[in-house]
Amino acid sequence: MTARTRILPMPEPFGLRRTQAAAYVGLGISTFNRAVEKGAIPKPTDLAGIEVWSRTALERALDPEGIGRANPWDE
Repeated sequence: MTARTRILPMPEPFGLRRTQAAAYVGLGISTFNRAVEKGAIPKPTDLAGIEVWSRTALERALDPEGIGRANPWDE
């Protein structure tokens, strides 16, 4: 009997690097950098010397009232 390896799909990353974070919020890199400098986008976390943005922090910055995260089952 041979062992079968099950390959599971990769989950979406929780932390995003700068280019990924900019694309996630729909901005180009330079516009994203300016938004971070102005405070419209949260600053990254330093993980082992790498700047990483939280997806949920980015979502909160774009949707502070949580309208896009509303759960219809809560109503």
